[in-house]
Amino acid sequence: MNNRGTKVRGCEGTRVRGYEGTRVRGFLGSLMLAMAVLVLAACDVETSGNGDLDGMWRLETVDTLATGGHCELGDELRTWSVQHRLLELRDHTGTAGAFLLRFDHHDRQLRTYQPYVFNRSEGDYPLESAAYMAPFGINALDATFTVVGLSSSTMQLRDDQLLLSFRKLN
Repeated sequence: MNNRGTKVRGCEGTRVRGYEGTRVRGFLGSLMLAMAVLVLAACDVETSGNGDLDGMWRLETVDTLATGGHCELGDELRTWSVQHRLLELRDHTGTAGAFLLRFDHHDRQLRTYQPYVFNRSEGDYPLESAAYMAPFGINALDATFTVVGLSSSTMQLRDDQLLLSFRKLN
């Protein structure tokens, strides 16, 4: 019964306004959500796993362990740039050049290997003598350092000859 006292029959044939539009929008929204989930599931999110090691590091001091020598690099800008599994050495203010190396970082050990001369105009080529990397503190084509300290802003590396101290630039 309605408020006028007449008997109301069932709702057959009646329409609720806007229902079809809501149903279509709901279907399209669900379809878009399902597509977004499928697209994201298909993508591989790759991270380097390097933690604080990633970034550009300025080589600030080099200490010679055998003699106690200490070298402040002050006005010189020599950097180690770390990204994923690639290390770039670059002398921004001098003539030491630029090099690309592979590296592994596990259990407080940093191994650098497979150095290449970084030369985009003529093509990169393998480095045959580690002497060219000495201004960056690397004295072997395949070198291993102990990570003495590593934070978001400083890093210290040590091999059997040198202690290298860095400050992060970015």
